[in-house]
Amino acid sequence: MQISYEHVSLQRSLKLVHQSGYCAINKMKTPERLATLLFSEKPINLSPSLRLIRIGKSASTQPIDLEKWLQSSEQLKLGIATGRSYGAMLDKLLKQHSAQIYQLSGEDVHVKLWQMLQKGRLDAIIDYSVRIDYLNKMQPASSHNGRTNP
Repeated sequence: MQISYEHVSLQRSLKLVHQSGYCAINKMKTPERLATLLFSEKPINLSPSLRLIRIGKSASTQPIDLEKWLQSSEQLKLGIATGRSYGAMLDKLLKQHSAQIYQLSGEDVHVKLWQMLQKGRLDAIIDYSVRIDYLNKMQPASSHNGRTNP
């Protein structure tokens, strides 16, 4: 058997897994996905948790109440990848604040969201801090001296 890997967007991966011979890794189980997809009993990989990433804020390890943060100003914009599930509770919160949520899809979506955050088009994004650390090394933001607040 020959196995090949393809780098595709989240939306494309969820379409491909409906065809014979395709599988996808790192997809959260949701009731909607369980209705049409098969999931492994155990996780295939483990990674650090997702974080709220902002630029130019003092580094803090204190948790941020995302609901209070979104309620603090209707002008705040939070960037996320289209089609991604963050779990039932957070998905519900994002839906309630849909006017403040900017969803982006396609290939390299996380790079594009990071660039939008750097340019001030977004106030924050939800992503893995290790990916942001890597992107920051590759494309440092001049306005914040390379500091992020995951």
